Amino acid sequence: MQAAIKFNESTFTIKNRSDFRAEPEKEFQHRLKTREHLAYLQDMKLFDVSDSRWAKATVDGEVVYGHEYNGSVLTVRLKTRDGKLTLSHNEDGTFDRHLMDNPGESTVYSITSSNNGLESTHTFTVQSAGVVSLTIVFAALVFTVNLANGVAAAQAALDAGEAVAAFCGVETTIFPGIGIVIAVLAFIGVWIAYSVGREIMLNVIYENRSSSKTIKLVDHYVYNIGDSKLIDATLGPLQKAGPFEFYSDVVVNIDNYSKIRGIGVSMKFQKEDGSSLILCIRNDIYKDAHYSIEQFPKGDTTSAEDAYDRCNGALQTSDFAWGDLIVKNRLDADGFQKYNFSGIISFHDAGT
Repeated sequence: MQAAIKFNESTFTIKNRSDFRAEPEKEFQHRLKTREHLAYLQDMKLFDVSDSRWAKATVDGEVVYGHEYNGSVLTVRLKTRDGKLTLSHNEDGTFDRHLMDNPGESTVYSITSSNNGLESTHTFTVQSAGVVSLTIVFAALVFTVNLANGVAAAQAALDAGEAVAAFCGVETTIFPGIGIVIAVLAFIGVWIAYSVGREIMLNVIYENRSSSKTIKLVDHYVYNIGDSKLIDATLGPLQKAGPFEFYSDVVVNIDNYSKIRGIGVSMKFQKEDGSSLILCIRNDIYKDAHYSIEQFPKGDTTSAEDAYDRCNGALQTSDFAWGDLIVKNRLDADGFQKYNFSGIISFHDAGT
């Protein structure tokens, strides 16, 4: 039987905290530190969780593996999709026997990053044949780290297959599923793309941190981002689950290897009262980096492209009042002048 691993659906979640709600830069720093930790795993080739540098523990009755580096902790888990078998059931080999006897079995792999007071989780669903549990974990770690370092999905899968073959002595084919890259980029924030050779990049998260307001993305204009077409989106108020908060967002990310043509994006958001706000980042051909933020009354027909055409201001990182909301711009000011437009722009209730 040909050994094979296929990564299917992939998701990303981040557990924010109410005491950090007014500080979106905390989330930015969390993702940066996650990227730093994954880069360390790659440098040290630490993908085998049975290595003594990984710690094994039982959490809520489930065996997990953890690794600590510079104040960051990564925790990995694996279970069958129905949740009946976890790594706890591999103490006597039950999990591995089940996997070998049931080719095509679906499992769920997750890696959780804990640092800077926040916790985020990246999850794959996996189908496998002819491989055991820790081999799946090994392959998932290699695949995640490769993607986090800017490797294309197809090449990341090939590299993971070669690493798995060297690890377990069995030639293994790795298949990357649709959506995998997006989740990995969310996990690490894509803020590393510039450092691995891209000349210009844009990765902006527009995030609604209001407890009561709904915000809609009603229009957009992009420059030199291929045929990318964003769909209208509704960003509902924050959701609470125990001590954690979850925020709705829209993410725009693109790598561009040429500084000559440049890059740009203009987004028009609308509140329930009909007023609108247009945020623009522009660094197109032969232009320096520019930024603008403008608000408009209900009924105004100014388009995102209109705002882009006249976008010629400097980056503004001070808070901006949009009626009963405050807009916080946490784009990296240093990167903004170096063709790296990365960070979080968030909407907050006034007074919070």
